[in-house]
Amino acid sequence: MIVAMASHSEPTINNIDLDIATNGVVYNVLAGLISVIILYYFTAGVLRVHFPEYSSRANRKKQRQDEGDDRFLRLPKKVFFVRHGESLGNIKESAYSSTADWRIPLTEKGKAQAYKAGAEIKEHAGNMPLLVYYSPYKRTRQTVEQILQSFSKDQILLLQEEARIREQDFGNFQDSTRMLHCKQERLKFGRFFYRFPSGESGADVYDRVSSFQESLFRVFHRERQTKDYNLLVVSHGLTIRIMLMRWFRWTVKEFDAIVNPRNAAPVIMEMNHISNTYVLEPKSWSMLQAYSKLSKHENDSDKDTDDEDSNSEYAPLLRRRHCRLRSRLSSSAADPKNNSA
Repeated sequence: MIVAMASHSEPTINNIDLDIATNGVVYNVLAGLISVIILYYFTAGVLRVHFPEYSSRANRKKQRQDEGDDRFLRLPKKVFFVRHGESLGNIKESAYSSTADWRIPLTEKGKAQAYKAGAEIKEHAGNMPLLVYYSPYKRTRQTVEQILQSFSKDQILLLQEEARIREQDFGNFQDSTRMLHCKQERLKFGRFFYRFPSGESGADVYDRVSSFQESLFRVFHRERQTKDYNLLVVSHGLTIRIMLMRWFRWTVKEFDAIVNPRNAAPVIMEMNHISNTYVLEPKSWSMLQAYSKLSKHENDSDKDTDDEDSNSEYAPLLRRRHCRLRSRLSSSAADPKNNSA
């Protein structure tokens, strides 16, 4: 009985010793693996810091830069904002009472203005490919048709109608007397926030323009295989002002300090690769400043004037802000009026 019990307990002790030995081997293997992993990442970190040329990440980044895949190079070299040429509504206010706003056509003078704008844009853009977005209104479509006569079909990367950059909605058929009352009321309320009956406020336009610009930057990244290209946006006076406000992050007061661009007068922004920001060309900036009083028809939006709403009190503030945006430009390219602010 005693012998049987002894013989039964002996293999149990052997099994325990075997389990301990096995576990010891496993622990040693795991410890060795962990040590190898720690040594690998430590060595890789040291190489990346002290010998960046051996870093695969650095090599991939350098390769992307050599191929023009840098995030700044994916952006267009120049951006052209063009308000439509002179329309029937610019010279005949009553046209809006019988013709839908989106059906208002260009005048013959407006077509000539648009054709001239195309030649000017071609001079700045050269032979670079061009992305083109335009408002669905008849006057903007006619403006695009005239502008593109200066470009070959092969040069146009994209030609797309975009409803989000349409004119501010002032309502449907518009009675001249009622619209005059609305504009007087807008002066008291504030141009950016005043909403026309059955229409939009400037803030409403800001929201859809913001959505458009977000989509636009996704397109910029999609076109990254093209190193050099430009962007053309054909829209309306107030819409272009709000696009600039959104782009440069101007305040509402700063928005009030600029006026609409003239009919078919390109507003040109150029990428400054020193500061990696866009800057307005001095000629475009001068055209937008509130203290440069324009004639009624030059300064009209499609239906209304900005002279009565412009407040030169804010012009110095806006000039200083714009100077900061383009502070790294050479003094030769700077606007003397802006530098004096």
